[in-house]
Amino acid sequence: MTWPFEADEPVMWVLGGPDGRTPIGEDDPFAWARWNHEHEAERTVGAIELPGPVVVWTVFVGVSFAFGFFFETAVFDFTRCKNNGMPWVDIVERYRTWDEAAAGHARVVEQWQRRQREREAIC
Repeated sequence: MTWPFEADEPVMWVLGGPDGRTPIGEDDPFAWARWNHEHEAERTVGAIELPGPVVVWTVFVGVSFAFGFFFETAVFDFTRCKNNGMPWVDIVERYRTWDEAAAGHARVVEQWQRRQREREAIC
């Protein structure tokens, strides 16, 4: 199996740079865990609760997925629960940059709002 990125590329990342929104590699797992814990609010690109309830949440995950994706949008659908009572979770999209993640978050929210309007029109 081939690893999807260079052997010397970090797997763990934090946000930094002049804008505070640029992924910066972090080799120390303790520093990475501490940063993630202390900066939870700063890692959130967008979060909204829609009727249903459905929560659309876009966040910097701090781990490099295959092909350099650092951000993801997840949809927590509380109208469809699993057997253990937890909401159904869909990972909708993954992104490389904060700006891509913000645009993706807005797109996913619009898609869910449109879907809800269509459902209401049918009922």
